[in-house]
Amino acid sequence: MEPVQVFKYSGINAEGAVLLSEGRKSFRLAKTENVNSAVETLVKGAHNTLHRHLAEDGHWIVLSGRARFHGPGEAIIAELGKYEGVLLPRGTGYWYESLGEEPLEILRVNYRVREGPRAKEHARQGVAQLEPEAAATIA
Repeated sequence: MEPVQVFKYSGINAEGAVLLSEGRKSFRLAKTENVNSAVETLVKGAHNTLHRHLAEDGHWIVLSGRARFHGPGEAIIAELGKYEGVLLPRGTGYWYESLGEEPLEILRVNYRVREGPRAKEHARQGVAQLEPEAAATIA
């Protein structure tokens, strides 16, 4: 059995952040073999890239700011404000961005729903679609 974990998030300027990309930081809250939780912060216009998690479902809840989640191509999955969220089943291709003037703070919780590595698959640079999951293999 894994130990109980007690954690605290002190806000957007909390110490211990990991810089993921320009304008985008992550604050790890807790992690076990099957669950990974963090708060990500993004300045206006910052975003991640199109990807999918092959063995994990995940949900996101906006703590402050606004977020827009995109699917492959031009699809918009959701536009979210404070205390709104989205659940993405494993294999869903997505990326998200910060909207508006206020920095985005978003709680991310991913949880393993099938055996396999806790890996994510990124779309190739300039490719708007991910290959069908049947063709995807990550060791």
